[in-house]
Amino acid sequence: MMNMPELSEQTAAADYKRHPDNRDLGHLPGSYGLPFFGQALRSVYNFHDFLQDQYRRYGPVSRTQMSTDRGVLALGPEINRIVLLDKESNFSSEMGYERGMAPFFPGGLMLRDFDEHRMQRRIMQSAFKTTSLKRYIEVMGPMIRDGIEAWPKQPGFLFYPSIKKLLLTVAARIFIGEEQLGDQVHRLNQAFQDTVDGLNSLIRKEIPGLRYYRAQKGRRYLVDYFRRMLPLKRKEEGIDMFSLFSKERMENGELFPDEDVINHINFLMMAAHDTTTSALCSMVYELGLHEEWQERVRAEGAALNHELLEHEDLDKLVELDRVFREVLRLHGPVPMSVRRTVRECELGGYPIAPHTIIMIAPSFSHYMEEWWQDPYRFDPERFTDERSEYKRHPFMYIPFGGGAHKCIGLHFAAMQTKSVIHQLVQRYRLRLPEGYAQ
Repeated sequence: MMNMPELSEQTAAADYKRHPDNRDLGHLPGSYGLPFFGQALRSVYNFHDFLQDQYRRYGPVSRTQMSTDRGVLALGPEINRIVLLDKESNFSSEMGYERGMAPFFPGGLMLRDFDEHRMQRRIMQSAFKTTSLKRYIEVMGPMIRDGIEAWPKQPGFLFYPSIKKLLLTVAARIFIGEEQLGDQVHRLNQAFQDTVDGLNSLIRKEIPGLRYYRAQKGRRYLVDYFRRMLPLKRKEEGIDMFSLFSKERMENGELFPDEDVINHINFLMMAAHDTTTSALCSMVYELGLHEEWQERVRAEGAALNHELLEHEDLDKLVELDRVFREVLRLHGPVPMSVRRTVRECELGGYPIAPHTIIMIAPSFSHYMEEWWQDPYRFDPERFTDERSEYKRHPFMYIPFGGGAHKCIGLHFAAMQTKSVIHQLVQRYRLRLPEGYAQ
């Protein structure tokens, strides 16, 4: 018998893209839910309760449906390890996110697979080296200080829109070298917000007034904005991320295509201020609720004897780091990750056909009583060296994902978040309004 050559990663992925999703999942336990909506409405109402109920009734691997997407819900650390580590290249991130993310952030790292993903990720590596991070923290410190000092002191101040605007200004300076956004800050903020909102749109047609229409309008504004800047970035000797990306070259010596550079900077700008805004809101909430931890963070920061954090300070702020990790455990920024199988494989003892959507929920593992002590309690000390609960399984705590697609900007996000909280608690005492419920 003739031995057939094995398919390369690229060939397998290219062939796989031509196939529709496999929807034949009757051999798996589970329920598809309501017609058309599936379990989408139930999961939106209380996502965590939905996951807990699914796991309790059907186990770690079950069939489900979210709107029109039918697939496998796979839960728990060991499933996370298999899917995210993906040693056999069975799971495509590109095709998992293709329908949901591609209309808004085409060409991003989550929409690349295998060798292509590794090549594209290389474009961005230099922007997140330690030498670059040291430069970024020097830039962001004074901007955060000035932004916080400019916030109004009277009642009625809202943290979310204020920190989101501040982080967008910081991201614009660090990522694209814009020192003064001026009147553009509102337009850029709205464009990013509209684009992100579009990820949840059920009707994917550009009908004026609908969410998808606003999202596509916002995306075009952002792409045009970055496209106008690109020629100048390739000429000047800037040290911002956009300038660094614009000068990277492929293996053949040619510059990376315009579209690749624009798509990467667009996605990173969104992630740099949108997800960090979410993390900071959660941190402020938990520190306001647990004032004893707020005092510990404040005292630790005051002991540095200087106002603005330096890169070398980050390793000294162990209390702040534990709070940061615990907040991400309780309020993970990415509720669900999606892949699609390239070939037949096995999950949880069940055969899974090619072209099957796989949904994993990192935050579910963060609450599993099998792995965490009293998982619903805010307890940063679970991250001390003595307890080290998060080390019981390498994929039980994955707020930034794992494997080849692990968030490339995780150290930047942590640095930015800690810089804001450090300055905030040195100036203010955080308290929740009486009767406040998150």
